[in-house]
Amino acid sequence: MDRIQMILASADKYYIELFMRYVETSEYAHKVTVKSFSQPDTLRHYIQLQPYFDLLAAETPFLDSVSNGHHSGNVIVELVENDLERPGGKWTAVKKYQPLNVLLSSLISAYATERVQALSLAKIQGKARIVAFYSAVGGIGKTTVALNAAKQLGLRGERVFYLNLETLNSSGIFFGATPTSGQSNKFAQLLYYMKAGHAAAKSGAEQNHAKEQTLETAFTPLKYKSHDTATKADYFEPIDHADEMMQMTKADTLTLLDLMADCGGYDVILVDLESSLHERNVTALSRSDSIIWLTQDDVSSMHKTDIWLRQMKNANREEYAAMLRKTRFVVNRYMGKMTNRPAGSDMQIYGYLPYVPSWKQVNRTELLLLSPVFQTEVLKLCMGGMGAGSGTGGGMRRDIAT
Repeated sequence: MDRIQMILASADKYYIELFMRYVETSEYAHKVTVKSFSQPDTLRHYIQLQPYFDLLAAETPFLDSVSNGHHSGNVIVELVENDLERPGGKWTAVKKYQPLNVLLSSLISAYATERVQALSLAKIQGKARIVAFYSAVGGIGKTTVALNAAKQLGLRGERVFYLNLETLNSSGIFFGATPTSGQSNKFAQLLYYMKAGHAAAKSGAEQNHAKEQTLETAFTPLKYKSHDTATKADYFEPIDHADEMMQMTKADTLTLLDLMADCGGYDVILVDLESSLHERNVTALSRSDSIIWLTQDDVSSMHKTDIWLRQMKNANREEYAAMLRKTRFVVNRYMGKMTNRPAGSDMQIYGYLPYVPSWKQVNRTELLLLSPVFQTEVLKLCMGGMGAGSGTGGGMRRDIAT
């Protein structure tokens, strides 16, 4: 990958020195080339001579000097001390004072967001797009990938809902949410109303319409959501009792996904599924518009994926073909070279997400959302891998440097 040509403009020479020193000694040394300026006039003169650059990160006083002189393809980020929610701001704003790894990650995300072609997340017939995350084996990193995708889409301004349908929901450790059950859990209340609606549908026709109206009023997804500021996504709080998830039927799953897609509050629904063949997982895969199917470079993962695909193909070739057309097979924890290859010809690898050594022993889950290399590749997946199409094409399919 070509290095990003970055310009840093700050009146604080010590700030510049710390920034430059960090870039030179970090993983960004081979990814970013930085020029620095501490005087607006000097920056203005440079841009008049060299109007083409990738990214300018500048304090507010410097921006007036470049407003009219830069090339339209340049990405400009305003470094601010605190208020990121200023109404009417012309430039993307990033906090100036934060850990340097976080700052670099934010700057590169802003660059990628504006430079990479817009993700095809147009609503289908006015509905939010549903993207499922699945794997034939557990512990492969579906939740981490899904939440990083939620963060990247949120940074792009997409309205994202993260929907975890695992029997044992692990997302609470990211959100700081303690699993609850019964009437104290909003998601459990939602499932109750769905089942009440299905019971109403089986009752007499004279009462059915009134009961459906009651259900529709009670089952407004926006009433039951929580919000996570780190990923900028909404979600349902985890349910404590596994039985409540195990009792979800095909009808329950379809109702939930359709109402989420139709509620008008979101552009994309990210569905985090477990590896089992429970009917809610199979139904969600069938209902989703796109599937991100994670695997990894080991014998077990490849073998189980092949078994799953062969079983589905033998069960219903038409449904299998439809699923394959919307599936992207992605290798997670990729170490630069594949040792194990897919056993079947139907499993074509679309892309790779890098192994992050620092995640081997993590004691704070927020660190799983802050890897610049991982976020860059997830953003590429978001930009190309969540649209409709076959599972063999797209811009992410290549070897990556880790």
